Amino acid sequence: AICLNALDNTDENITLTCGHRWHLACLKEQLENAQPSKSKRLIFSGCRCAKCNAFCDHPRLENLTRRTDSLRAKVDVLVEEQLKIDATDALRDAMHDPVAKAKIIEEGWRSYAFYLCGGCDEPYF
Repeated sequence: AICLNALDNTDENITLTCGHRWHLACLKEQLENAQPSKSKRLIFSGCRCAKCNAFCDHPRLENLTRRTDSLRAKVDVLVEEQLKIDATDALRDAMHDPVAKAKIIEEGWRSYAFYLCGGCDEPYF
């Protein structure tokens, strides 16, 4: 969780692309705790801004977000492939709308349980 201490005008605060400001150290701690693990289900909630739910994005966080961003992209592909099999025609048709597709894929993250393979470090469900 992000701390609730007041922000001051120091270099140790950052503004994410969503516009919300956080203590750099607190955000780094959150992202370190959210790093994928082979022993836990892949969930990406810890990689999001606590105020607006947008994914954390800032140049000073790239070393912490690069791996989860890559895994998220791979999971998105797996969700889309599985939805082609599982989904109704109406849901498959909705995948042509980018906004609807993003919501459907995010729901797929919750519906399907993804993990990291112990051998190749790739996501699977």
